[in-house]
Amino acid sequence: MVYFAGLFASLVYVSAGWLAMTTIVRRSRRVILPDGSGAYVSPLIAAPLTAGVFKPCVILPSAWRDWPEETLVAVLTHERTHMRRRDPLVALFARLNRCVFWFHPLAWWLYSRLAASAEYVCDEAAARVCPPVVYARALVEIADDVRRNGGRLAWQGIAVGGNGRLKARIDRILSEPPWTSMSRGKKVLVAGACLAAIGVAVACRPATKPPELRPNPTVAQREADQKARAERMRAAQKMTPEQVVQLEAAVARNPEDLGSREKLLLYYGYRERKLDAGEMAARREHVLWTIDHHPESELAGSWGMRLFTTNKDPNPDPDGYAQAKQLWLAQIGRDHPPVHVFVNAAHFFETADKPLAEANWLKAAEREPGKWSPELGRLYAFTLMGSNASMPLNVLRNVSMTDAHSPYAQQVRQKLDSSSDVKLLTSAGQYLLFARQFNTMGETASSIDFDVQRLGIKYLQRALELDPNAVVPAALLYGQRVLQQNHRLLSPLNGLAPDARVRAIAALPEQDRLNVLAGLIAGAYYEGESQDYYKKDKAAAKAAWERLKIHAEDALTIGPRNPGHPAAGEAMFNAHIFLGTIALWDGDVRTALQHLRAAPDVPASDGVKYAGGIASSRLARYLLKAGEHQAVAEYYDRMATVNLLESASLKEAAQAIRAGRMPAWYQWATTREAAR
Repeated sequence: MVYFAGLFASLVYVSAGWLAMTTIVRRSRRVILPDGSGAYVSPLIAAPLTAGVFKPCVILPSAWRDWPEETLVAVLTHERTHMRRRDPLVALFARLNRCVFWFHPLAWWLYSRLAASAEYVCDEAAARVCPPVVYARALVEIADDVRRNGGRLAWQGIAVGGNGRLKARIDRILSEPPWTSMSRGKKVLVAGACLAAIGVAVACRPATKPPELRPNPTVAQREADQKARAERMRAAQKMTPEQVVQLEAAVARNPEDLGSREKLLLYYGYRERKLDAGEMAARREHVLWTIDHHPESELAGSWGMRLFTTNKDPNPDPDGYAQAKQLWLAQIGRDHPPVHVFVNAAHFFETADKPLAEANWLKAAEREPGKWSPELGRLYAFTLMGSNASMPLNVLRNVSMTDAHSPYAQQVRQKLDSSSDVKLLTSAGQYLLFARQFNTMGETASSIDFDVQRLGIKYLQRALELDPNAVVPAALLYGQRVLQQNHRLLSPLNGLAPDARVRAIAALPEQDRLNVLAGLIAGAYYEGESQDYYKKDKAAAKAAWERLKIHAEDALTIGPRNPGHPAAGEAMFNAHIFLGTIALWDGDVRTALQHLRAAPDVPASDGVKYAGGIASSRLARYLLKAGEHQAVAEYYDRMATVNLLESASLKEAAQAIRAGRMPAWYQWATTREAAR
């Protein structure tokens, strides 16, 4: 702040001088001198001067007609020498330099020396056209006129009266021999010395860490809301029977107390709790009341509102479900209900009545076309998987192949086969692509009796055919190809010791190595990070990172030899990113920045276009913590033109950094790091 205050004051001073000089020029009048040349005369000045920067002119005081001829010639020679040398322009640059480096004595010294040199050279020229004694006397008289008139007004002009160096100039005129002209080589040498001096001034600035990025209030509020919601859920699930009785009494007194009703639904809907008959009845009452009175509310669409019909889900309540169904049918049958009535009803029916859930998603889509296609695609995928139980966190807990091959499932296949909705196909394809992974997290592993992954790929390919620029299906298909290649090339190496595995990979053909190097580099980094940060095993971390360096050097060697390989760019990109991250662990910020700047220059490939996690990579995060804000912002700008999957978030992150704010992902990570 002190620096900018000084800069502002200096610029105000220079601007005031510029305005004053403009006023003098505007109010002066042109005259013809005895030698036939032209000049300007102004009553605002007491000494002759050269005014203007790009089109300089000589301005004389009103008393010029009283000067002897020799004095006038000498003065004109002095000022025209300033014009020929472009001294006003040099003086302007020197003043601006002094403004920028106002805190450094060298900037003031440089300005003073340039001004003195200009006066000495012009004095030398004037002393050649008249006797030195006459010119010295003229300088004294002009200085006396300036004193009597209260000083010289024009800060941006260069006057014969000088700037307080009168005695030195007269001594120089009367005592020193004529100067020789400076050669071009010497001029270049002097200019170079000045630039070097300025460079030294800049380099000698004390290193200062940029201010910390400020949290984004909107992101902070969203995080606070999420934290409060999670705490409410945990508190509600852990309520004592006495607290439940108190809340039930509060709701009985005030049925519109939705906060208390939400806590009760969270308590009764906790999957680990076995409800008795009384609790089942109490839960059912809250569900039915909410559907009847607030079917469009966020509460009506929550997990606590879902009633199940079979023992595949906890606390089944088929009677309550039947009553709730009738209420939902009445609500969606009203004249023009809010969109979220359809949305909440679709969530309620997605486990027990998928056709009815589909009908509600379609009605919501009629109101807001395109918005609900991903949700409908998710429902279609669960239908084709044969999911017949609830799926909290998308965990496929139970499947029925009877349902998967039912007439309704066949209708869903036909709808997807003929659909031209890219979002719908992408969503269905994505869930089907990972169906087996969802399934292995549940209770019925390997129970799907058809190639569900192949079906997901089919829909993703169709989405890409409909829209070749669609990023998400392209990214999913690329990721699937990488997984298949890694499995084909690396599964035979399972069971080998780490060093033997590295040697076996090095023996693969270059084309095959490029297919797996990106994943090997990332995997080695995260293994080392886990060993170092969580297990505190420095030796194991070092060994993992040594393997990373081997793979990274391999990628940076063979990648440029195969720029057209579809995985070359990603392998080289990961090499730079993770080598830079390791450098930061060692405190080498310079090397980390070199890798950061090199990463966007790798060959363009699908692996770089569709890679996720670019914005929130460890390298960017640690460099932001180190204060390298500008470098990270520039990296984001460049990557936004390369990476299609995260282009928008990369641009937003760069804008936030330049505004002094934390990117949303960085704020999220910083908050959680502080909480640990």
